[in-house]
Amino acid sequence: MQALFLGAGASFDCGLPLTWELTAEIRRWLTPDRLAAYNAGWEARGAHWNEAVIARVNELMADEDRHYEHILDCLARDSQSADYDFLQRDFRNAYIFFAQTVYAFLLERQAKNFGFASVVLKDYEGLKSLLELNRPLWIFSTNQDVVVELLAARLGVPIKSGLSDTQTIPVSDGMSTRAITFESHIDEEQPDYFSEGEYGINLVKLQGGLDIFFTEEGRRLLKLKPDPQHLDDYLADLVFINQMNQALTVKNNGIVTNRSLYQDPHGKLQAFERSLLAGYQHFSDSIPSYIPTQLKVMHQVLADVEELIVIGSRMENPAINEMLADWLTDDSHRLMIVDPAHRHLPKVLQESQGNIRPLRQGATEFFLSLNRHKNVYMSLLHNLQRNMRRKVRMKLLNSLTSRH
Repeated sequence: MQALFLGAGASFDCGLPLTWELTAEIRRWLTPDRLAAYNAGWEARGAHWNEAVIARVNELMADEDRHYEHILDCLARDSQSADYDFLQRDFRNAYIFFAQTVYAFLLERQAKNFGFASVVLKDYEGLKSLLELNRPLWIFSTNQDVVVELLAARLGVPIKSGLSDTQTIPVSDGMSTRAITFESHIDEEQPDYFSEGEYGINLVKLQGGLDIFFTEEGRRLLKLKPDPQHLDDYLADLVFINQMNQALTVKNNGIVTNRSLYQDPHGKLQAFERSLLAGYQHFSDSIPSYIPTQLKVMHQVLADVEELIVIGSRMENPAINEMLADWLTDDSHRLMIVDPAHRHLPKVLQESQGNIRPLRQGATEFFLSLNRHKNVYMSLLHNLQRNMRRKVRMKLLNSLTSRH
């Protein structure tokens, strides 16, 4: 049995940012002057941060050896270890602000590149070969984007993320309203995935996602439900939720909460809690059970996996690396790392190098290699188009960052 593990590089060709690329975008935007201006506005509402917290955020942003996940982790840790309660509160607010900033930048990239990604995903149709051989195909992902969902819809492949129910919620700001359909799951219920022998994708998002929210104090998990016939509505729903939040945030004093606010049909203010991105392990008092549950699912499924194909991951998550190192102690288990760049293995995996095979390809090249139905003449044309897209994509990457 094979399974996939996806990192940011798996979505790179679809226009989504690599970790350092997204960090560079945020770093250009969140300058010390801009942060000071925000803090002045919050001060007028009695919600400003202490200068020590402002200085710490600026210090982290100036450190080019830290990417956004490192920064979130540092702010989360500071919110627990600061000497005074008021500093812990302000560091927590800084974490929330930065997490919301990451969410906004990633959502903008996802929405703006919908058309671009739709073209690129034609090259990912080789995934069907893996689906035929692995029923179901488990996909584990540290990405927060919705590329896998878009790909599954394009291929007409059923997909499950562990949620068993469906719920339609009217989302409004008091002026505009949109009925949005979610998949829904209560904490106490067993996750709903395809069983052995069933055709489809079991998607396990290990670090939350743009389309994943919590309600009922973290007990209920909601995930936007794509309509394969109207994929543009899927992204439009995500953008609409964000627009309603922006409008209602302004109405409610402009305080950042990392929640998506909306009005229910009775005019009452409600909120979707956004899924955490990084640093969650430091918030033992409020961590939704979803995140450790996803890691547990991965651990359980790996017991039946013979080959795990890692695509576009820098392998920087210590908990996941420890899990893989333990899994590789069985000599029948193999790890294939698909990455166009040569990277050193994490120390914990170096003892298992005999069971690890690097494949110097990008995600597009890998999935093309799986496609058994390629037309040679069309492939020549597609190669020209693909090379043009890659040049555009690399130009954007190089304009943002050259160090990493």
